[in-house]
Amino acid sequence: MDELFEQKPIVIDYLIYCDGASGGNTNDVKTDYAGIGVVIKDSCKKIVKKVSKRIGLATNNEAEWQGLICAIETAKDMGGSKIKIYSDSQLVVNMFNGCWTGKDERMKRYRDEAREKAKDFEYVKAEWIPREKNELAD
Repeated sequence: MDELFEQKPIVIDYLIYCDGASGGNTNDVKTDYAGIGVVIKDSCKKIVKKVSKRIGLATNNEAEWQGLICAIETAKDMGGSKIKIYSDSQLVVNMFNGCWTGKDERMKRYRDEAREKAKDFEYVKAEWIPREKNELAD
């Protein structure tokens, strides 16, 4: 095989599961029961960090975005350079990856913040997973 086209595997520093939820569980009603969860595993799939906190007044989508942003910030603080993020929010994953543009200006601001913070990494990939596969961060 031509070396030019040979792809070398990427060794991921951290596998990150993130989630956000709002008590009302709707995307247009803010409740003060919102919170986020982040679980970080190392390259051997051992849990090395957990974050769980209330974030105050937020819609469900805002909580999902805040969970992703917290995941990125935490991985940066831990010294990771290559990360893979898992989320059960199709909106967040698709907007973050640039597949969807979004209509809501608030969501675009969250996307821009997350993408700006992700620039500090050598490699970042976000992937959607079903809710039942995201129980660690739920």
